[in-house]
Amino acid sequence: MLLETHCHTLKHSACSIISPVKLVQTIQGKHLHGIIITEHHYLWSEEELKELRIKSKVKDSFLLLSGQEVETEFGHVLVYGADKSIETVVSVSEIKKKHPQSALVFAHPYRDGKKVTSEELLNPLLDAVEIFTTKHTVSEINQGLGDWHKYKFTAVAGSDTHDEKVAGLYPTQFTSDNIKNISDVVKEIKAGRCKPCWGMER
Repeated sequence: MLLETHCHTLKHSACSIISPVKLVQTIQGKHLHGIIITEHHYLWSEEELKELRIKSKVKDSFLLLSGQEVETEFGHVLVYGADKSIETVVSVSEIKKKHPQSALVFAHPYRDGKKVTSEELLNPLLDAVEIFTTKHTVSEINQGLGDWHKYKFTAVAGSDTHDEKVAGLYPTQFTSDNIKNISDVVKEIKAGRCKPCWGMER
């Protein structure tokens, strides 16, 4: 099952220029099975997601979920499974304490040439590391691949979409074909039953 797991819309992320409807339709058009919208410090409500599904006119089987991207002392972290928006900068430990049911993913850790330590990659508070992303250069992606093979952490991909041209470029592939909700996503990430997928058709 292929899911876009890192993307932003202009509705709730000022840095994005793509509308929610256009984003969802673009992802479905690339034959992915679903999307997890991850606005900055904002979690879409179930009501908003239902309305978006109607407006987007996507097929019933298309998975439409919400997580959020949160700024922490550790860097940016994708949070899946929290029950409300995390509106301020917080520590990873605080997120884990308040939202123990959530999965935390280290977002674009190699961005801007950052040297990532094994301690950071293997931090027990994190459930996965995003290695394929449009925010990484080719050399940074290669570094992530090397570290993944070396340290054996759970790795994912995420396009970090802010516009149409990169939407769905780096989905995460989940082993299960029966993911129905964000709790299922959390379970699969925590179990390591997922992997990064490289370069879907633009």
